[in-house]
Amino acid sequence: MYAAAKSIWLILIAVLLVAFANVALKIRVTALSGDSAASWFSYILSLALDPWVWSAVIAAAVAGFIYVISLRQLELSVVEPLFALVFVLVPLAAVLILGEHLPPLRIAGLVLIFLGVILVGQTG
Repeated sequence: MYAAAKSIWLILIAVLLVAFANVALKIRVTALSGDSAASWFSYILSLALDPWVWSAVIAAAVAGFIYVISLRQLELSVVEPLFALVFVLVPLAAVLILGEHLPPLRIAGLVLIFLGVILVGQTG
């Protein structure tokens, strides 16, 4: 039981890391695009040299390692739905951090995903 609880906490950390990676990449990709006349090469180079982009890449890689570790401790039918929290957390972060808008139907979908994760957690 202890290993399972520890794995669930690791998965939640991984979900936060993936959400960070997505938001950080969105912010930096948008900020660095700036001049539309700039060449693709200089744009790619600026992305490759940006520390925030690298932090997002590292966060995503660490989340991937956590995913693999979680698979050793829990069933895939539990791990995968828990990772689906990314699909709830990223849109919420987009609203809070990026000022994006969520239409009602999308909010309903996020609530359904969250409820599904809760149900899976009850059976795991």
